[in-house]
Amino acid sequence: MEAAGLAIGGIALSSLFEQCLSLIDRIDSGRNCSKSYQDLALQMTFLGARLDCCRVTWQQKEISGTEKQGLDAKACLTRIKERLEEAQATGERYQITSNDDGTADTSDAANIGKKRSDKALAQVTDKFRRILTETREGVPLLDAYRWALRDEAKLQKLVKTVTRMVQGLEALFPAFAAQLDEIAKKQAEMLRPQRLEEPEEVVKEVAAVISEVDERLSQHIYKNMEAFDEAEMTVGNYVSEEAAKSGWKDSQGGRHSYDNVVARGKSRVFAGNIVGGRSPFERR
Repeated sequence: MEAAGLAIGGIALSSLFEQCLSLIDRIDSGRNCSKSYQDLALQMTFLGARLDCCRVTWQQKEISGTEKQGLDAKACLTRIKERLEEAQATGERYQITSNDDGTADTSDAANIGKKRSDKALAQVTDKFRRILTETREGVPLLDAYRWALRDEAKLQKLVKTVTRMVQGLEALFPAFAAQLDEIAKKQAEMLRPQRLEEPEEVVKEVAAVISEVDERLSQHIYKNMEAFDEAEMTVGNYVSEEAAKSGWKDSQGGRHSYDNVVARGKSRVFAGNIVGGRSPFERR
């Protein structure tokens, strides 16, 4: 089914999806902005990815739905579109050029002067956005401009509003929650160091930022884990069979970071969450 044919309960939604995604794609990643702005811009980019998850899933499953579900979806998308348009109208809009690496260069127009931070996070946002748009159908960028909302309080409010609306869309069809989770995990794979060609420290920071708007992407990060002598080390979550049957998902566990962990002698180390049972060592 083509994106242009996406409708639920007779309510056409394709155009609204495309307008919302186009507005989000054009948000400046903030290479010359404060760290807090960069975090919010990255979160908006990932919210756009979640929005596209709904679009792709509904399209592939050819959901018919009821008229009420169609109207509810339209209401959520309209709210997102209107808030994005309001933010764009009060923000800055400017033409963009390209850097040598193919990312957007808005340094002259976007320079806010005082509060600077490392450009690595904004660079990851640009890369991630490019990966997403390369695999997206029916949502082209028709002209070369970006926009930025410099008022971080307003941008933060926008992130919260869009988050609520996206959650509302995802909740419309509970039967497809598993598919949405699977797509979210695939998107998380795009943020691995090897795919982004960025230092692991940067990717770790990115994971923390996006997990604030999507708890499904919370994850453990393991670095420099070493075991010597007779020491044993196990990493990763353990969910018992009983807990799994009750509906607990591995992604529900909290996110932890482990770095420079050394086990010696006869020590035993387990790094992760244990749900509904004993540790791997106790089960022996």
